[in-house]
Amino acid sequence: MFKKKSPPPTNERQRTVRTDRSAPVFSYYANRSPRSGTSNRSIPNADSSEASATRRRARKPLSLRRALHIAVLVCVAALLVGSLLLSNRPTIVLIKGKDPAAQTFLRSERDYTRAAQAILGGSFLNSNKLTFDAQGVSEQLQRQFPELSAVTIALPVIGRQPIVYMRPASPKLVLVAASGTYVLDTAGRALLTGNQVVQMDQLGLPVVHDQSGLSIQVQDIALPSNDVAFITEVAGQLKAKSIGISNLTLPSGTSELTMQVSGQAYTVKFNLHGNAREEVGAFLATKQYLESQGKVPAEYVDVRVNNRVYYK
Repeated sequence: MFKKKSPPPTNERQRTVRTDRSAPVFSYYANRSPRSGTSNRSIPNADSSEASATRRRARKPLSLRRALHIAVLVCVAALLVGSLLLSNRPTIVLIKGKDPAAQTFLRSERDYTRAAQAILGGSFLNSNKLTFDAQGVSEQLQRQFPELSAVTIALPVIGRQPIVYMRPASPKLVLVAASGTYVLDTAGRALLTGNQVVQMDQLGLPVVHDQSGLSIQVQDIALPSNDVAFITEVAGQLKAKSIGISNLTLPSGTSELTMQVSGQAYTVKFNLHGNAREEVGAFLATKQYLESQGKVPAEYVDVRVNNRVYYK
Protein backbone atom coordinates (compact mmCIF):
# COMPACT_ATOMS: atom_id res chain seq x y z
CA MET A 1 0.00 0.00 0.00
CA PHE A 2 2.73 2.34 0.77
CA LYS A 3 5.47 3.09 -1.83
CA LYS A 4 8.91 2.11 -0.87
CA LYS A 5 11.06 5.05 -0.33
CA SER A 6 14.28 5.16 -2.24
CA PRO A 7 17.31 5.21 -0.07
CA PRO A 8 19.01 8.49 0.41
CA PRO A 9 21.98 9.28 -1.85
CA THR A 10 25.30 8.37 -0.51
CA ASN A 11 28.74 9.92 -1.01
CA GLU A 12 30.05 6.91 -2.86
CA ARG A 13 29.93 8.61 -6.22
CA GLN A 14 31.63 11.62 -4.87
CA ARG A 15 34.28 9.44 -3.42
CA THR A 16 34.67 7.69 -6.76
CA VAL A 17 35.09 10.98 -8.52
CA ARG A 18 37.60 12.06 -6.02
CA THR A 19 39.41 8.79 -6.42
CA ASP A 20 39.46 9.20 -10.16
CA ARG A 21 40.88 12.69 -9.85
CA SER A 22 43.75 11.56 -7.70
CA ALA A 23 44.62 8.58 -9.97
CA PRO A 24 47.74 8.98 -12.07
CA VAL A 25 47.44 9.71 -15.79
CA PHE A 26 48.12 6.76 -17.97
CA SER A 27 51.42 6.95 -19.91
CA TYR A 28 52.57 4.46 -22.46
CA TYR A 29 56.28 5.06 -21.92
CA ALA A 30 55.87 5.04 -18.16
CA ASN A 31 54.02 1.67 -17.98
CA ARG A 32 55.84 -0.29 -20.65
CA SER A 33 58.48 -2.59 -19.46
CA PRO A 34 62.01 -2.16 -20.66
CA ARG A 35 63.10 -4.50 -23.37
CA SER A 36 65.58 -7.10 -22.72
CA GLY A 37 69.10 -6.27 -23.75
CA THR A 38 68.63 -2.50 -23.74
CA SER A 39 70.80 -0.20 -21.75
CA ASN A 40 70.13 3.08 -20.06
CA ARG A 41 71.66 5.15 -22.91
CA SER A 42 69.62 8.14 -24.02
CA ILE A 43 68.16 8.18 -27.48
CA PRO A 44 69.32 11.18 -29.52
CA ASN A 45 66.75 13.79 -30.44
CA ALA A 46 66.14 14.02 -34.19
CA ASP A 47 65.40 17.74 -34.06
CA SER A 48 68.68 18.58 -32.35
CA SER A 49 70.65 16.50 -34.89
CA GLU A 50 69.11 18.34 -37.79
CA ALA A 51 69.87 21.71 -36.18
CA SER A 52 73.48 20.71 -35.64
CA ALA A 53 73.82 19.62 -39.25
CA THR A 54 72.30 22.92 -40.39
CA ARG A 55 74.76 24.88 -38.26
CA ARG A 56 77.68 22.89 -39.63
CA ARG A 57 76.51 23.54 -43.15
CA ALA A 58 76.14 27.29 -42.44
CA ARG A 59 79.64 27.65 -41.01
CA LYS A 60 81.46 27.31 -44.31
CA PRO A 61 79.57 30.04 -46.22
CA LEU A 62 79.88 32.35 -43.21
CA SER A 63 83.64 31.88 -43.02
CA LEU A 64 84.03 32.38 -46.76
CA ARG A 65 81.93 35.51 -46.61
CA ARG A 66 84.03 36.89 -43.79
CA ALA A 67 87.21 36.12 -45.69
CA LEU A 68 85.88 37.97 -48.73
CA HIS A 69 85.01 40.99 -46.60
CA ILE A 70 88.49 41.04 -45.12
CA ALA A 71 90.07 40.76 -48.57
CA VAL A 72 87.97 43.65 -49.86
CA LEU A 73 88.89 45.80 -46.86
CA VAL A 74 92.58 45.02 -47.36
CA CYS A 75 92.38 45.97 -51.05
CA VAL A 76 90.57 49.23 -50.27
CA ALA A 77 93.12 50.09 -47.58
CA ALA A 78 95.98 49.34 -49.97
CA LEU A 79 94.43 51.57 -52.64
CA LEU A 80 93.95 54.39 -50.16
CA VAL A 81 97.52 54.16 -48.93
CA GLY A 82 98.82 53.98 -52.49
CA SER A 83 96.81 57.05 -53.51
CA LEU A 84 98.40 59.06 -50.69
CA LEU A 85 101.97 58.34 -51.74
CA LEU A 86 103.78 60.83 -53.97
CA SER A 87 106.56 60.45 -56.49
CA ASN A 88 109.65 62.66 -56.39
CA ARG A 89 109.46 63.10 -60.18
CA PRO A 90 107.15 66.09 -60.68
CA THR A 91 105.60 67.40 -63.86
CA ILE A 92 106.85 70.89 -64.77
CA VAL A 93 104.32 73.20 -66.43
CA LEU A 94 105.22 76.62 -67.83
CA ILE A 95 102.67 79.40 -67.26
CA LYS A 96 103.02 81.64 -70.30
CA GLY A 97 102.51 85.35 -69.94
CA LYS A 98 101.63 88.00 -72.48
CA ASP A 99 105.24 89.05 -72.91
CA PRO A 100 106.82 86.94 -75.70
CA ALA A 101 110.09 86.83 -73.76
CA ALA A 102 108.24 85.27 -70.78
CA GLN A 103 106.79 82.42 -72.83
CA THR A 104 109.86 80.27 -72.50
CA PHE A 105 112.14 79.11 -69.73
CA LEU A 106 115.32 81.12 -69.41
CA ARG A 107 117.14 77.97 -68.29
CA SER A 108 116.78 74.47 -69.58
CA GLU A 109 113.64 72.71 -68.37
CA ARG A 110 115.89 69.89 -67.23
CA ASP A 111 117.50 72.21 -64.66
CA TYR A 112 114.13 72.98 -63.08
CA THR A 113 113.11 69.33 -63.09
CA ARG A 114 116.31 68.18 -61.38
CA ALA A 115 116.04 70.88 -58.73
CA ALA A 116 112.42 69.99 -57.98
CA GLN A 117 113.32 66.29 -57.72
CA ALA A 118 116.12 67.05 -55.27
CA ILE A 119 113.84 69.16 -53.07
CA LEU A 120 111.02 66.61 -53.07
CA GLY A 121 113.36 63.73 -52.34
CA GLY A 122 115.16 65.61 -49.58
CA SER A 123 112.32 65.41 -47.06
CA PHE A 124 110.15 62.48 -45.96
CA LEU A 125 107.25 64.89 -45.41
CA ASN A 126 107.03 65.44 -49.16
CA SER A 127 106.56 61.72 -49.89
CA ASN A 128 102.81 61.72 -49.14
CA LYS A 129 99.85 64.00 -49.63
CA LEU A 130 99.02 64.37 -45.95
CA THR A 131 102.29 66.03 -44.92
CA PHE A 132 103.35 67.59 -48.24
CA ASP A 133 104.79 71.10 -47.74
CA ALA A 134 103.73 72.86 -50.93
CA GLN A 135 104.63 76.34 -49.70
CA GLY A 136 108.07 75.27 -48.53
CA VAL A 137 108.88 73.61 -51.86
CA SER A 138 107.69 76.69 -53.78
CA GLU A 139 109.84 79.01 -51.68
CA GLN A 140 112.93 76.85 -52.14
CA LEU A 141 112.48 76.80 -55.91
CA GLN A 142 112.06 80.58 -56.07
CA ARG A 143 115.16 81.14 -53.96
CA GLN A 144 117.14 78.84 -56.20
CA PHE A 145 115.74 80.32 -59.42
CA PRO A 146 115.16 84.07 -59.02
CA GLU A 147 114.04 84.28 -62.64
CA LEU A 148 110.77 82.61 -61.60
CA SER A 149 108.19 85.17 -60.55
CA ALA A 150 105.76 82.57 -59.14
CA VAL A 151 105.79 78.86 -58.31
CA THR A 152 102.67 76.93 -57.32
CA ILE A 153 102.26 73.20 -56.73
CA ALA A 154 99.14 71.08 -57.19
CA LEU A 155 98.70 67.51 -55.95
CA PRO A 156 96.71 65.08 -58.10
CA VAL A 157 93.65 63.39 -56.61
CA ILE A 158 94.39 60.00 -58.12
CA GLY A 159 97.91 60.14 -59.56
CA ARG A 160 101.22 60.30 -57.70
CA GLN A 161 103.11 63.00 -59.64
CA PRO A 162 103.02 66.54 -58.19
CA ILE A 163 102.44 69.27 -60.77
CA VAL A 164 104.76 72.27 -60.46
CA TYR A 165 103.50 75.41 -62.21
CA MET A 166 106.25 77.95 -62.94
CA ARG A 167 105.75 81.50 -64.13
CA PRO A 168 109.01 83.03 -65.42
CA ALA A 169 109.68 86.67 -64.75
CA SER A 170 109.56 88.93 -67.80
CA PRO A 171 113.14 89.62 -68.93
CA LYS A 172 113.47 93.13 -70.29
CA LEU A 173 117.07 93.68 -71.29
CA VAL A 174 120.58 92.27 -71.18
CA LEU A 175 123.13 94.31 -69.26
CA VAL A 176 126.81 93.89 -70.08
CA ALA A 177 128.75 95.07 -67.00
CA ALA A 178 132.32 94.82 -65.79
CA SER A 179 131.47 91.72 -63.70
CA GLY A 180 129.63 89.89 -66.48
CA THR A 181 126.46 89.72 -68.52
CA TYR A 182 123.09 89.69 -66.77
CA VAL A 183 119.44 89.42 -67.70
CA LEU A 184 117.35 92.10 -65.97
CA ASP A 185 113.64 92.08 -65.23
CA THR A 186 111.20 95.00 -65.06
CA ALA A 187 112.50 96.06 -61.65
CA GLY A 188 116.10 96.10 -62.89
CA ARG A 189 116.96 93.00 -60.85
CA ALA A 190 119.62 90.67 -62.18
CA LEU A 191 117.78 87.41 -62.74
CA LEU A 192 120.71 85.29 -63.85
CA THR A 193 123.93 85.48 -65.78
CA GLY A 194 124.10 85.33 -69.53
CA ASN A 195 125.83 81.95 -69.64
CA GLN A 196 122.89 80.44 -67.74
CA VAL A 197 120.37 81.50 -70.35
CA VAL A 198 119.44 79.01 -73.05
CA GLN A 199 119.30 80.58 -76.55
CA MET A 200 119.54 84.14 -75.27
CA ASP A 201 119.81 85.51 -78.81
CA GLN A 202 116.31 84.29 -79.55
CA LEU A 203 114.80 86.35 -76.72
CA GLY A 204 115.15 89.54 -78.77
CA LEU A 205 116.13 91.66 -75.78
CA PRO A 206 118.02 94.95 -76.13
CA VAL A 207 121.67 94.69 -75.06
CA VAL A 208 123.00 97.60 -73.00
CA HIS A 209 126.66 98.17 -72.14
CA ASP A 210 127.25 99.68 -68.70
CA GLN A 211 130.41 101.80 -68.43
CA SER A 212 130.04 102.57 -64.71
CA GLY A 213 132.30 99.68 -63.74
CA LEU A 214 130.02 98.52 -60.93
CA SER A 215 130.16 94.89 -59.84
CA ILE A 216 126.81 93.12 -60.05
CA GLN A 217 125.59 89.91 -58.44
CA VAL A 218 122.54 87.82 -59.28
CA GLN A 219 119.41 89.14 -57.49
CA ASP A 220 120.98 92.60 -57.14
CA ILE A 221 119.22 95.69 -58.47
CA ALA A 222 121.52 96.56 -61.36
CA LEU A 223 119.46 99.46 -62.77
CA PRO A 224 116.55 101.58 -61.55
CA SER A 225 113.20 100.39 -62.84
CA ASN A 226 112.64 103.78 -64.54
CA ASP A 227 115.84 103.35 -66.54
CA VAL A 228 114.77 99.86 -67.60
CA ALA A 229 111.38 101.19 -68.71
CA PHE A 230 113.03 104.05 -70.64
CA ILE A 231 115.48 101.76 -72.48
CA THR A 232 112.85 99.21 -73.40
CA GLU A 233 110.53 101.95 -74.65
CA VAL A 234 113.25 103.41 -76.90
CA ALA A 235 114.12 100.00 -78.29
CA GLY A 236 110.46 99.15 -78.87
CA GLN A 237 109.68 102.40 -80.69
CA LEU A 238 112.66 102.06 -83.03
CA LYS A 239 111.88 98.42 -83.70
CA ALA A 240 108.33 99.39 -84.67
CA LYS A 241 109.84 101.77 -87.27
CA SER A 242 112.19 99.03 -88.54
CA ILE A 243 115.27 100.95 -87.40
CA GLY A 244 118.02 98.69 -86.22
CA ILE A 245 120.18 99.36 -83.18
CA SER A 246 123.79 98.34 -83.21
CA ASN A 247 124.74 99.60 -79.74
CA LEU A 248 123.20 100.92 -76.53
CA THR A 249 125.50 102.39 -73.89
CA LEU A 250 125.13 103.87 -70.41
CA PRO A 251 128.07 106.30 -70.00
CA SER A 252 129.66 106.52 -66.56
CA GLY A 253 128.58 109.35 -64.24
CA THR A 254 125.66 110.59 -66.36
CA SER A 255 121.95 110.02 -66.71
CA GLU A 256 122.39 109.50 -70.40
CA LEU A 257 121.69 106.74 -72.89
CA THR A 258 123.56 106.70 -76.16
CA MET A 259 122.41 104.70 -79.14
CA GLN A 260 124.02 103.93 -82.46
CA VAL A 261 121.81 103.26 -85.43
CA SER A 262 122.73 100.25 -87.54
CA GLY A 263 124.72 101.29 -90.61
CA GLN A 264 125.36 104.83 -89.31
CA ALA A 265 128.42 106.39 -87.72
CA TYR A 266 126.61 108.93 -85.53
CA THR A 267 125.08 108.32 -82.11
CA VAL A 268 121.82 109.50 -80.60
CA LYS A 269 121.84 110.96 -77.08
CA PHE A 270 118.81 110.44 -74.83
CA ASN A 271 118.01 111.76 -71.37
CA LEU A 272 117.01 108.90 -69.04
CA HIS A 273 114.96 111.31 -66.94
CA GLY A 274 112.92 112.51 -69.91
CA ASN A 275 110.00 111.08 -71.84
CA ALA A 276 111.20 108.19 -73.99
CA ARG A 277 108.34 108.38 -76.48
CA GLU A 278 108.80 112.10 -77.07
CA GLU A 279 112.55 111.86 -77.43
CA VAL A 280 112.27 109.03 -79.95
CA GLY A 281 109.68 111.04 -81.86
CA ALA A 282 112.03 114.05 -81.99
CA PHE A 283 114.85 111.89 -83.32
CA LEU A 284 112.67 110.29 -86.00
CA ALA A 285 111.43 113.70 -87.16
CA THR A 286 115.01 115.02 -87.32
CA LYS A 287 116.20 111.96 -89.18
CA GLN A 288 113.45 112.31 -91.74
CA TYR A 289 114.18 116.02 -92.21
CA LEU A 290 117.94 115.50 -92.69
CA GLU A 291 117.37 112.68 -95.16
CA SER A 292 115.04 114.94 -97.15
CA GLN A 293 117.85 117.50 -97.28
CA GLY A 294 120.41 114.88 -98.20
CA LYS A 295 122.29 115.40 -94.98
CA VAL A 296 123.68 112.84 -92.55
CA PRO A 297 124.97 113.78 -89.07
CA ALA A 298 128.67 113.09 -88.66
CA GLU A 299 128.86 112.71 -84.87
CA TYR A 300 125.57 112.83 -82.98
CA VAL A 301 121.91 113.79 -82.72
CA ASP A 302 121.08 115.18 -79.27
CA VAL A 303 117.45 115.04 -78.13
CA ARG A 304 118.08 115.40 -74.36
CA VAL A 305 116.59 118.91 -74.18
CA ASN A 306 112.81 119.09 -74.31
CA ASN A 307 111.51 120.49 -77.63
CA ARG A 308 115.08 120.96 -78.85
CA VAL A 309 117.22 118.84 -81.19
CA TYR A 310 120.91 119.35 -81.83
CA TYR A 311 122.98 117.51 -84.37
CA LYS A 312 126.52 117.68 -85.62
